[in-house]
Amino acid sequence: CHLRVASSNAVLGQPEVKLGLIPGYAGTQRLPRLVGRGLALEILLTGRNVPAEEAQR
Repeated sequence: CHLRVASSNAVLGQPEVKLGLIPGYAGTQRLPRLVGRGLALEILLTGRNVPAEEAQR
């Protein structure tokens, strides 16, 4: 997909990580391509939510 839309107060993340689960729907494979390896690794290891403005960068 080449277009992503989010409101300015949207929060993105992988909440299942905080429960000790592996993200579904190929989240571990798609996330690094969308946000870069560094941020993807941080999200997947910590379960941190990312504000839409930060995800846009």
